[in-house]
Amino acid sequence: MSAPPPMAMRWDGEQFKPLYPRYAEKHYVVGEVYQMVPHEQRSKVSHDHYFVNIDEIFKNLPEAYTGRWLNPDELRAHALIHTGYHNPPQHFICTSRAEAERWCRYLATFTHEYSETVIDGLVVTRLTARSQSYRAMKKREFQDSKTKTLDYLANMIGVSVDDLQKVRAA
Repeated sequence: MSAPPPMAMRWDGEQFKPLYPRYAEKHYVVGEVYQMVPHEQRSKVSHDHYFVNIDEIFKNLPEAYTGRWLNPDELRAHALIHTGYHNPPQHFICTSRAEAERWCRYLATFTHEYSETVIDGLVVTRLTARSQSYRAMKKREFQDSKTKTLDYLANMIGVSVDDLQKVRAA
């Protein structure tokens, strides 16, 4: 049996009460004990700000990067991977350099998500970016990933994040 879905509660000074009682009746059993975990909702403003900046950086990539990423989401995935926000690496052990190169070509066509592959000797390593969805990253982790990826990307185009903010405000 799976765990019941999260439920919004309000503290009235004496007890927690569900904001949506019918939802509670549908998913929770009267008399059962459930563990509550505080959930810090991250700011939509911060979330939107991040994606606007990624778009702006993508539009201002130096010529050396032209065509390397198809869209801002791929650029963001690249930055997440290079700042440590990636899923556990997948390793493919090969018997020859030619096989490793074939694996790299295969992995490039095999997936619908952006990934980066590296050949180290006879080992091919594939990295994919972690999701930054509201469900996948809590407030603090999202803020940390946002700061690190924007710093990484701003540095890549030769500006500071502060300078990027000034351009957006103009």
